[in-house]
Amino acid sequence: MLQEWLAAVGDDYAAVVWRPEGEPRFYPDEEGPKHWTKERHQFLMELKQEALTFARNWGADYILFADTDNILTNNQTLRLLMGQGLPVVAPMLDSQTYYSNFWCGITPQGYYRRTAEYFPTKNRQRRGCFRVPMVHSTFLASLRAEGADQLAFYPPHPNYTWPFDDIIVFAYACQAAGVSVHVCNEHRYGYMNVPVKSHQGLEDERVNFIHLILEALG
Repeated sequence: MLQEWLAAVGDDYAAVVWRPEGEPRFYPDEEGPKHWTKERHQFLMELKQEALTFARNWGADYILFADTDNILTNNQTLRLLMGQGLPVVAPMLDSQTYYSNFWCGITPQGYYRRTAEYFPTKNRQRRGCFRVPMVHSTFLASLRAEGADQLAFYPPHPNYTWPFDDIIVFAYACQAAGVSVHVCNEHRYGYMNVPVKSHQGLEDERVNFIHLILEALG
């Protein structure tokens, strides 16, 4: 899919860096390809940090992170997010379950906390842009915002004691830097895959992604 996208629109960009891995990467203590070991989390954090550093060195004003199993169906997503003028903002993504790309609550230990605001936000009973403690998977960060130079995925903040997970590490970095995080749901932006369990395989995720694509096309 990425190769097709690059062939179609790659020339529209000032620069494109394409570095596919030829072979799957395995980790010594993994139970399977969907088991998130500490080493797998660290590898992902390092990749995201590399992208963040590249964007800063390039002199970019923004960086958009988008997981490959997220599908953006709104071709105005970037314009709408940039128009909010927020330091870190995510387009709320729909899924086939209660899952989405934001948390409304987080415990003092860095774990998910269910709040009364989550489902009204997820179901769009309350619409707008709302401050939240965590966004993940697809979000836009302004590199010109105050405190943005302190944001990082790896290594974690020196005072970090929360779970070793890229989305939680970044949430803590935002909190430590005083950078506000928001999710916007006034438009329909796209869809995201529901994560499979650690004991499931790539075939399970492939089937889920096919269903997601069909839902997005509908």
